[in-house]
Amino acid sequence: MAVRRVLRFFLSGATALSVVLCVATVALWVRSYWTADLVQWTSREGMAVSNSDRGRLTVEAAAFPGTTWSDAFADERGWRRSTWSAGKVGIDAGFVQDPSTRRHWHAMGFRWFVSDGAEVATGPGSTTTYFPRRAVGVPHWALGLAFAVAPAWWFRRHVGRPMPGCCPACGYDLRATPERCPECGRASP
Repeated sequence: MAVRRVLRFFLSGATALSVVLCVATVALWVRSYWTADLVQWTSREGMAVSNSDRGRLTVEAAAFPGTTWSDAFADERGWRRSTWSAGKVGIDAGFVQDPSTRRHWHAMGFRWFVSDGAEVATGPGSTTTYFPRRAVGVPHWALGLAFAVAPAWWFRRHVGRPMPGCCPACGYDLRATPERCPECGRASP
């Protein structure tokens, strides 16, 4: 009995957390069409970036395999958060232009990229550096749908079902008259 109570407690907590995450995802989804958000952690070895822009959440990891890339981001080490107008700069733009992108896939708003990194001459005496990175993009609608599963399951189980001993049509307490509901006249099952 105690195990069931603890399990019910944790399932209820997970459902409540899922509701909060679902609402937050929908809010971030709507916001992503006006304002793009980026959260970035940069260290000497690499960086991790989370970007919400135009209905998609993208997570990217990059490695700095030498001093060339590591020194380029020396001023940006640590946590950084920034915002800009949505659609101005997309995380996909770097992968589309990156000649070292060897694998990429996209369908229904989902994206996946793998880049090996390269230094490319862009003109006389100038180069552009692309560092090795991996990125996964998931549309906000898919995250919202995933977070809505637990609340929908809980709602289906707990709401709309009559309590035992109550009329299934109107919910009236049938303990005094178990044969027929005095409120709506329906016969008890």
